[in-house]
Amino acid sequence: MPMRKRKEVQEMLRLSLGVLALAAASFGAVLPERVGTATKTPGAPVETPGAFESEVGLVEAEQAGYGRLTVSAWKFKDSTGAYSFYLARRGAGGQWQQAGNYVLCFEGGRLRGADLEALIKGLPGRTDDPLPTLPGFLPEQSKVAGSEQFVIGPAGLAASEPRLDASLALFDLGTEVQLAAYEGGVTLALMAFPTPQIARQRLPEIEKVPGATVRRSGPLVAVAFGTPAAATAIADAVKYEASVSWNQPTKDYFSGNVADMLIGIFKLTGYILVFCIGAGLFVLGMRRLGRWLSGSPNAVEPMIVLDLKDK
Repeated sequence: MPMRKRKEVQEMLRLSLGVLALAAASFGAVLPERVGTATKTPGAPVETPGAFESEVGLVEAEQAGYGRLTVSAWKFKDSTGAYSFYLARRGAGGQWQQAGNYVLCFEGGRLRGADLEALIKGLPGRTDDPLPTLPGFLPEQSKVAGSEQFVIGPAGLAASEPRLDASLALFDLGTEVQLAAYEGGVTLALMAFPTPQIARQRLPEIEKVPGATVRRSGPLVAVAFGTPAAATAIADAVKYEASVSWNQPTKDYFSGNVADMLIGIFKLTGYILVFCIGAGLFVLGMRRLGRWLSGSPNAVEPMIVLDLKDK
């Protein structure tokens, strides 16, 4: 069998096993036995996970009733997968909420206050790892509210923006894609590659996409679909600015406060004096130790005089 065919078969087997594993786990109990004063009753079975759910890292899901309220909960490996799922599903009816690596949907009512807080705190294995930063690079002007989609794999990209081929994104390297709609019929796909070098290498291929206006800024490649003028304006508004932050906090003694500056000077002077005195005592001790080892602890060392008057 050719190498390419063999890899395709192996990939299909891995995907099939992943979907089967998710299907087996999709009926796990993640919701509490009580919410407020209502007791849990079994809900409808959660739909069988597909390629998209496997892609975003679905672990398990459950639906249950609490009186007139129906709650559905999906648990993911991390908050990034939950964020992608939340954006894709939030327009499907009901009240949707993301809680770390969980996505919740409330139908027939909504929990608030202490009851909602208790439900979220009781979710098993809930984590609060940071959300993706890529959405922050979307231009805000004329963006259509609620149109955002976040993609981390081929299945999500095919569903959200079929005009972009998944091979352009190199998802295997960790590429992320943020999509949004803008007034005037413009759709923006913002691709975040791992490094600016990879983005530069992929740019010529992405520029071949029919009807797309493409711009690159650092590791970001903006792909805008729409009328040329409107698409160009949106693509040009994408700017990447790298930021550097220290791992540990530092104190700046010279930040403009004269008192802090003087304190810093006195501290440095004290450290130098302590070092000099310590070094002198160390040398004196070593010389006395040398005399004692030589058997003449009270011997006076001769003074060396340099006669420089005739020089």
